[in-house]
Amino acid sequence: MTDQKNLTLVCHFGGIVLGFIPSLVIYLVKKDDTHLQEHAKRALNFQLAVLAAFVAASVIGSILPFASFLFPVVWIGNIVLCVIAGMKANQGEMYEYPVSIPLVTNLLRRSVSKPLPAAPAPCVARGGLGVLP
Repeated sequence: MTDQKNLTLVCHFGGIVLGFIPSLVIYLVKKDDTHLQEHAKRALNFQLAVLAAFVAASVIGSILPFASFLFPVVWIGNIVLCVIAGMKANQGEMYEYPVSIPLVTNLLRRSVSKPLPAAPAPCVARGGLGVLP
């Protein structure tokens, strides 16, 4: 249980320093742990939104020089929300980031958990040429 808790903290606190990389690695590696993968998915969605906000702040700041305050606002907001999410994860709670773009879904889990349908049985009564309805 402590390994799971430590990895949930890495998902959220790792975003402060390394951006989306820690949550992406945990999301891709820990497919068997649904609780941990949900934390990683939420942190990854948030960090991708932060990355988009950094790009937008850089573009707007280069066009409008007086708008250069946006970059530190995004940076401080990232730190504050990652710390709040990490504290909630430490308490065992799931944290919903207030600013998040749901880009990452459970596509990997859905593709792994759905078994392939069984092949139809051959029709023996008709000489094995047909397929039972």
